[in-house]
Amino acid sequence: MVETDVEPAVAPPARRQQSPGLLLLAVAVIATCGLIYELIAGTLASYLLGDSVTQFSTIIGAYLFAMGIGSWLS
Repeated sequence: MVETDVEPAVAPPARRQQSPGLLLLAVAVIATCGLIYELIAGTLASYLLGDSVTQFSTIIGAYLFAMGIGSWLS
């Protein structure tokens, strides 16, 4: 009989699973900050450009467009 020096395979360490609650909390905080920033941008623009529904809609549309482009680029 021939003896060989073969080491037994070692299993990789078990991964600790993260709680989905932490991820949901982070998403909720970021979404809330985005909505607040959007409303502040619309309010500031109404002071500078005048108060109208068209102006506010244009600012909100531009903000959402920029968010969409940013998410597409990432």
